[in-house]
Amino acid sequence: MLKIKNIKREKRALSYLNVRIAFIYRTLKRLEFSDKKPLPLGGL
Repeated sequence: MLKIKNIKREKRALSYLNVRIAFIYRTLKRLEFSDKKPLPLGGL
């Protein structure tokens, strides 16, 4: 029972990490492109 809870917690942590990485990646991409042309805040 305890193992299952730990696995669920790890999966949640992983998905949270993935969301953070995706957000940082999008932000970097936006900054990268902002030199050429301004993007709307919801861009990419």
